[in-house]
Amino acid sequence: MADYTEGSRLSVRPVCRSSVACAACRYKHHRCDGQKPACSRCIASAKECIYPLSRRRKTETKTGSIELAAYG
Repeated sequence: MADYTEGSRLSVRPVCRSSVACAACRYKHHRCDGQKPACSRCIASAKECIYPLSRRRKTETKTGSIELAAYG
């Protein structure tokens, strides 16, 4: 069995992931570094780097829905 030392664990690079990939990286299933205005893959391939708008829907607060109900 391999004997792992404390020093060997420190040599592993931490994984830095972007929360949102650009359209080109998403289409090609590549890991996007998330740099803006253009990621390194788009710069290297001389492509336009486009980040999608947020796909999350904004939820209404309780007070906002109550106010809408009062006027409607």
